This record gives sequence, C-alpha cells and structure tokens, in this order.
Amino acid sequence: MPRDKVLEWLLEPDQPSVRYLALTQLLGRSETDSDVRDAKARIPSAGWAAEILARRDPGGWWVRDRHPSYPKYISTNWNLLALSDLGATRAIRKCARRASIGWTSLP
Repeated sequence: MPRDKVLEWLLEPDQPSVRYLALTQLLGRSETDSDVRDAKARIPSAGWAAEILARRDPGGWWVRDRHPSYPKYISTNWNLLALSDLGATRAIRKCARRASIGWTSLP
C-alpha cells in the first residue's frame, strides 16, 4: 500500500487517538498545532479511548477486585495502560479523575 494511503488512513478523524499520535509522532507536529489540539481534545469523546472510558465505573475503576491488575487484561491497570498508549493522559480533564483505589487515573 502506498505511504500516502497509509498516512491518510491514520489521519482519519474517527479515531482521534490514532490521528493525534500520527500528527505528533509521524509528522512531527507541535502540541500547539490546531489539528493536534483538535485531535487531542476529541480523544475522550470518540474512538477507542472513549469506548474504554465509557466502561469505567463512576468511582474511577474498571473491575473492582483484590488487586488493580486482576483480572488480567480487563482490570483498571490494563485499561490505564491502553489509554496511555492511545495518548490519553491526565492533561485531558476527563481522563484525570482519580480512581477510588487511590491511583491517579493516568500518568
């Protein structure tokens, strides 16, 4: 597949996390760039990050169990790791809420 087509796909607006990461990490755009700001602002409301955040309990956790890392792959720890990979940081207000287990929601 031609590089231009791949980049076009990565920049589609339906996944703002991917768009944000492509703009900043592949194209080297600054955090002050209007496209970067727009993509970053949409992270908690559209795409994969929004889906993960929608599954979060109002208390700030995903699966309340004996430990934040269990059950494996669906607990709070794993969801926070995925959100971090998607560019959702505590700089995004909706992502910054504290979990009831006392952890800061995101790095």
